Amino acid sequence: MKNIAKLFAIIGVVVAITLVVGFFPNLQTEVQAASTDYYSPFDLAYSPNGSWIAVSDITKGKLVIINASTGAVARTVTLSGQPKGVAWSSSNMVYVAEYDGGNASGNVVEIDPTDGSIDRRWYTGPKPYGVTVAGTKLIVTDFGLGKATVINLTSGSIEGDVDVDDYPSFLTATTDDTYA
Repeated sequence: MKNIAKLFAIIGVVVAITLVVGFFPNLQTEVQAASTDYYSPFDLAYSPNGSWIAVSDITKGKLVIINASTGAVARTVTLSGQPKGVAWSSSNMVYVAEYDGGNASGNVVEIDPTDGSIDRRWYTGPKPYGVTVAGTKLIVTDFGLGKATVINLTSGSIEGDVDVDDYPSFLTATTDDTYA
């Protein structure tokens, strides 16, 4: 008897869905159209002087540079993969982790926020997540490999990896840039 009751309940749900879709034939296309306006901000960072905000958007796959005073979008930069962590350097460059970006590999990119150009790109592991700048060093966590990669921003070279606990995500540097 319980199985018959469940069957009638399932049939009732199917009939109700059919009726709703019949009364609202544009429902599916309206939902799809709305999804193009969906944003997923993941991380943000203020510029050193506080006049700009860099926001990573994982749904759109972009970095968005916003005027902090007006809230207006100044520019967007299309990235590979899902942009995750964001950091500004004292030289006004923006660094973004490209999680699963480009040929199934993960990169960190250096972006000039004045024109949106990608100046440099480093492979750090498949799942770069958090980024921070400590003086002339860029430190990047890799969520999948349990490590942090140190990049020398002056020379552009990767100095090495530091093993950390599983699934590292965000990190920050001390105000004197001594520790991250």
